[in-house]
Amino acid sequence: MGRVHLFEFEDQKWFPTFLRNYGTDFLQFLSNKTKMYKPIVSVIEKGLRNSKTNQIVDLGSGGDGGLIWLNSELKKNNSDLKIILTDFYPNIPAFKFTKENADNFEYVEKPVDARNVPEELKGLRTQFLSLHHFEPKDAKLILQNAIDTNSSIAVFEGQERSVPSILAMLFCQ
Repeated sequence: MGRVHLFEFEDQKWFPTFLRNYGTDFLQFLSNKTKMYKPIVSVIEKGLRNSKTNQIVDLGSGGDGGLIWLNSELKKNNSDLKIILTDFYPNIPAFKFTKENADNFEYVEKPVDARNVPEELKGLRTQFLSLHHFEPKDAKLILQNAIDTNSSIAVFEGQERSVPSILAMLFCQ
């Protein structure tokens, strides 16, 4: 089945910031409480090793997703870990909350376009549950930008192509 790009309100410039932040805050809470990223800890560790870096540049961070929990797991084997949060619509209150709870987090206050990441943002690029927000042509640009800048990238999506999953995405965001 070909990929169908669905419209999402929170991706629109006109969408109210407080509602976008509420949605990303809810996803942060849910992913940290459920430890949904537990299965990918070893994948991220391998990505950091192979990239010869201790820095993650998270693209499309939203409210930072489950990075608070994931960070605590990753620091067990990488005490020098640094995570930089970025987003096209940065949720600054959530980014500040995350930084207050873990001293190895930084964030970029200005919008960061995942299709053209600023050169100064170096490290293992990650995208958690955010690539589906991009149309196929833009998703290709994200991957091409990583190739062009010789950057490693790890993309994680948890959605399933089923009616219940689509309904859950529509009503839980």
